[in-house]
Amino acid sequence: MPEAFAPLTLALRGAQWPEALGALADPPAELYVRGAWPSGPCVAIVGARASTEYGRTFAHRLAADLAGLGVVIVSGLARGIDAAAHLGALDAGGATIAVLPGSLDRITPPSHAELAQRIVGSSGALVAEWERDVHVTRGLFLERNRLIAGLSLATVVVEAAHRSGALATAAIARKLGRPVLAVPGDIDRPSSRGCNALLRAGALWCEGARDVLDALGPVALAPHAAARNPANDAIAAAAGEPRAGEAPRVCAAAKESMASDAARVAAILDAEPRELGAVSRRAGLTPERVLAALLELQWSGVAATHPGPRWSAGRDDGAPHGARGAR
Repeated sequence: MPEAFAPLTLALRGAQWPEALGALADPPAELYVRGAWPSGPCVAIVGARASTEYGRTFAHRLAADLAGLGVVIVSGLARGIDAAAHLGALDAGGATIAVLPGSLDRITPPSHAELAQRIVGSSGALVAEWERDVHVTRGLFLERNRLIAGLSLATVVVEAAHRSGALATAAIARKLGRPVLAVPGDIDRPSSRGCNALLRAGALWCEGARDVLDALGPVALAPHAAARNPANDAIAAAAGEPRAGEAPRVCAAAKESMASDAARVAAILDAEPRELGAVSRRAGLTPERVLAALLELQWSGVAATHPGPRWSAGRDDGAPHGARGAR
């Protein structure tokens, strides 16, 4: 096991769980965490291991856009879509949680040990139901999937075969009464069949971050949604650090007056990166409307995102969003 994984491992029990897990019919007796539990509303992005370049690129871009708005990306560290989602969040300077199918000391797949190390070193977390010495079996992947759905306020399936673990995660999320979104795909592509079946069954259409924000609704803006998560306090106390303050605020994309809001926000942006509150005050608009406008401006190249998250005028300094690294 890499040295970076040797420090603090924390067991969360009962009241220390992330609140969203309380809705599971079979919650774990305890959770083992390595890293820093991120503050913010969690969204799962899952999909096929045997993914296409299109699917990985979309997952990376969606995760980057959401992470730039303060959303925590949850996935399973698997090859393909999962890895692209984790990388998208990390490349955007955001936070991500990787849920492992066995124990915390066994990175699955082993080829993603470097990605796991990067998550731990970037204000993210590895999570498992067992601390050590549990070998991964097929059944444990299904157990892992329920945790991914249970931790997340919404689940997005990017690519999936007709029978897949991603569809199992979506089914659990639906039972929990949480939004399930699917990315439409080519009807002749096997990796699109699962998503297209979800859409026929009533899943929400997903073409980008605005669709996810719409699905989350006002719950994503409420400070209590993640600001004082018991898991954050438990990890901070064990590490001898102060408790986390208010989480980044995220909102549903406002549909009314989008064009005028975007013009108003663009007029007050300059070279200095500013947090949402500062942009909101300068524009004289609510945070909800400002976030929707910023997302629109980001796509058009008028606004750039920075870690924090913060925004300025101009395009991002980095390369365009795309799926890079682990597969």
